[in-house]
Amino acid sequence: MPKPQEIKVILILTKLYDFNLGAVTESSLWRSTDYGSTYSKLNDKVGSRTVLSYLYVCPTNKQKILMLSDPEVESAVLISSDEGASFEKYPINFNVLSLLFHPAQENWILAYSHDYKLYSSMNFGKEWQLVHENVMPGRFYWAVMGLDRESDVVHIETRIAKGRECCTSVCCCSRTLRTPLPLI
Repeated sequence: MPKPQEIKVILILTKLYDFNLGAVTESSLWRSTDYGSTYSKLNDKVGSRTVLSYLYVCPTNKQKILMLSDPEVESAVLISSDEGASFEKYPINFNVLSLLFHPAQENWILAYSHDYKLYSSMNFGKEWQLVHENVMPGRFYWAVMGLDRESDVVHIETRIAKGRECCTSVCCCSRTLRTPLPLI
């Protein structure tokens, strides 16, 4: 982990909201490499017509950045592994409501969609696969270190099952547990 004086990169996402349309019509990504003394606009690196919605920094590797585009315009993730100096865009076929990064594996992410589906990515958002449908909002989490044997276990609570299920991030097993998920 770098010391505070070594951290020099700052990213800022700004959005222009059109009150007449009731929507965000444009966004800008700004990057500073001198701890905020100067900023450069990065719209040319993410696509001048791309409207960005959210910016996430990987909690276990601060050089990795993931941004979501506005699904009303285009559904995609934009990924950087160099603190925002460059980005790669990957289309996705679902609308992300929330993301949950794995506490130890920097490339593993869970994505929860508006239609109650939970997806996983094992390569920092480049590819996604469906883990389970009918997942309750906020009722999923990664393996608990010291309790789960495998780090790719995902605990979920579904809207139709009684109890909770234990899945791996790539495949949901049939085991159903009858204890509710703890509130975290």
